[in-house]
Amino acid sequence: MIASPYQPSDEEVKKWKLAKPDSGVIAIYTKFNELAERYGIKHRDFVALVKEGEDRDALDIEWQPHQSTDLTEQSFDRMLRSIGFPEKSTILAGQDYEIIEALDKALAKAPPSRSR
Repeated sequence: MIASPYQPSDEEVKKWKLAKPDSGVIAIYTKFNELAERYGIKHRDFVALVKEGEDRDALDIEWQPHQSTDLTEQSFDRMLRSIGFPEKSTILAGQDYEIIEALDKALAKAPPSRSR
């Protein structure tokens, strides 16, 4: 089976204030998913959205777990702190290059890849 990436409609983009999927936004999603995997969190365990920030040039990355368990909460907490999310926050704001830099630093310190 071949699955194509979900493409939100123009209406959804406006409603959720999603960032347009340019190369910076795609890099953020890719690195966020890779980091989650390193912490044992499957892509199906959470939803991550990159939204337009209040500052026109800024982005917000927002995440939400699908179901909370003690294990996933601990893993999420460790992963989010490694990126620089504020305590008890589900939103990280900044320019795309700042978010990518934070993700790169977190990946450099993350547990090794669990796949293969």
